[in-house]
Amino acid sequence: MEKQEIFNQAIERGKFEGNNKEDLLSIGITIGNNHITFKDLYTAYFANKARYENKPRRGAKVEVEFNRSEDEVLIKRLETKLKFSTAQFLEYLNLLTLCFGEIYPLGSIVELDEQLFTKEFKKASGIKEGERSILAVIIGRFVPVNESSDQHLIEYVAIPYPSGEGATMFLNRVLIKGVIYSGFSDEKEEAYTQELREGLVLSSRKSIAFLTDTELDGLAQQTAKNADTILIDGEVS
Repeated sequence: MEKQEIFNQAIERGKFEGNNKEDLLSIGITIGNNHITFKDLYTAYFANKARYENKPRRGAKVEVEFNRSEDEVLIKRLETKLKFSTAQFLEYLNLLTLCFGEIYPLGSIVELDEQLFTKEFKKASGIKEGERSILAVIIGRFVPVNESSDQHLIEYVAIPYPSGEGATMFLNRVLIKGVIYSGFSDEKEEAYTQELREGLVLSSRKSIAFLTDTELDGLAQQTAKNADTILIDGEVS
């Protein structure tokens, strides 16, 4: 299935009560296909900002209001409006990244956005403050956080480039600034990633980047039984 068809099927499952299906589709396609808009929206939410507004060179802008006291997120584009609870909003973002985000081949070398890392993660990974052009090699994709459940996933597992030494990096779409080198891809890879995308969406898997605070706390407690954890802008690692 094409990305938009997968997205359409997921929306039809009715997780976003109170919103018009066509509005969910049109705004979702706009945000999901634009990496910069998606990233800026995600970071605005986790930075506790009250508003987010993109300013495209072409087309209509997307406006978002975060009303945290009322547990409400409003998204508007032209006359189209969506109203979410926090949990629904994070679920919507999760769906957008699974449906429209790139699935990078194993062995890809990616540049990371150092501004989004916590000091704890930088220290564990041997990243110096102010260091530019932080690179990593992807060695795993959409890996379950723990053995007891495969519903919560780490989008990418990576190691530092070029040494391969230091803490294993657990990444999401937002933390990847760009691709320096794309790993090997052939027909098997294309078929696998297509099947992977469909399976992730239609089985309601969830990246840990889009968990609510309650979900994240529960997962952190469960994960901490087996290993130390580092929080990276809302992620368990």
